[in-house]
Amino acid sequence: MLEEEYRDASTGGRRINVDPGYLEQVKVVLASTKNFYHRIYLGQGVFGEATMHYRGKAYQFFPWTYPDYKSKDCLRFFLKVRELYRLQLKQQCVAR
Repeated sequence: MLEEEYRDASTGGRRINVDPGYLEQVKVVLASTKNFYHRIYLGQGVFGEATMHYRGKAYQFFPWTYPDYKSKDCLRFFLKVRELYRLQLKQQCVAR
């Protein structure tokens, strides 16, 4: 696993944290095993959380959005992935 590969040898702590989830054109959803009022049960002990939503050519945050998801590097990453996703959707429509 990627997190294990990059674990800090001196402390044993994680240097990176890979969160499962998915991206749509209008939102980023994370998966969690912890329940909370804003999370929806998906099954098998997993909850889904809308972490960011896209509006006005930018990602907007919720009160529960983790601080690292608000970083400039993270936002650039999600904007790039969103653009690639939109291109893939357009190519699928043209191919049909």
